[in-house]
Amino acid sequence: MDPKSPAGATLMAVTVTSMVFYNYVIVIIIVNKDLRSSPFYMLNVAMGITDIGNILISYIFQRIAALGFLLDEFYMRFGSYSALAVFCTNGFTVVHNAQKYFLLAIGLNRFTAVVMPSIHQRIWSPKNCLLIIVVITVLNLISAVVLELISRSYYIIEACQSLEIHVLNRRKQRTSRVARPNNGTKSRMA
Repeated sequence: MDPKSPAGATLMAVTVTSMVFYNYVIVIIIVNKDLRSSPFYMLNVAMGITDIGNILISYIFQRIAALGFLLDEFYMRFGSYSALAVFCTNGFTVVHNAQKYFLLAIGLNRFTAVVMPSIHQRIWSPKNCLLIIVVITVLNLISAVVLELISRSYYIIEACQSLEIHVLNRRKQRTSRVARPNNGTKSRMA
């Protein structure tokens, strides 16, 4: 969807509004001691943080760039092998995978609450829940670090006004291209 279209602008407005409310809910959970010590809400805060990270990564590297903001010069100001290149290539994967595992943990939490209420409290103590959150986060970060060590991410700008994010790999080279709009042409991800 073209971010400049009415539907794209509406989607962006809805996303910004929902992120404000999402942050508000996360702050309420963190401030309230009874909520933040509940494993269900602990998992929801972790899931909320990954949701917000996913939205920010997709908007910073795709939607806002398609609008003409954050041009090539912005990305290249930090260097070809910068943290922005890593976030663009590996950040979405880390956040998306963490979302899947947190959603699985929330599902297991609710399943044990309904099917096995007698042992639910022992399985889902706040300490065990915090351990699950840390394990999910650390495993996702380790996989991203290993991927970055194996195949380094970098930016390159071609003369055709496109931003490419390359991932070096010994076997093959993967390229993600975001075409920049020129004279009213549409942006697309190839």
